[in-house]
Amino acid sequence: MHWDIARELEHAPYEERQPAFDTWRHEFNEERPHEALGMRMPREVYEHSSKKWEGAPEAIEYPEMAKRKVNKIGEIAYEGHRIFLSQALAGWDVGLRACGDGVMEVYFSRLPLGSLEVKTASFTPVTKAAANSRPKA
Repeated sequence: MHWDIARELEHAPYEERQPAFDTWRHEFNEERPHEALGMRMPREVYEHSSKKWEGAPEAIEYPEMAKRKVNKIGEIAYEGHRIFLSQALAGWDVGLRACGDGVMEVYFSRLPLGSLEVKTASFTPVTKAAANSRPKA
């Protein structure tokens, strides 16, 4: 939550929070100049995106990869094992790409999630440091 919102609205009774937030948002975007915007207001610099939101895809394709559906508790099935990835991916498909030595890279769309060691059926997520050291495509 934005620090200003928390400070200004945290003590408002529950039923008054939405109207108070609506007033705060109007003042923040249309009346208060912002130093970071050259003393302009957000409404003065806002531009609508040229891209139209079409929603999330029904399914993600994984050409040249094995595909597995993540179950409601965040697991995939692979060679008779249940392997936990993330509950946030429940209902989505992930892609598995063999990279040698009994290791599979796990992807969500083009995003590398980590690696699956087939022998131990263990998943190792990509760390932030490892993700930053990967070559950019």
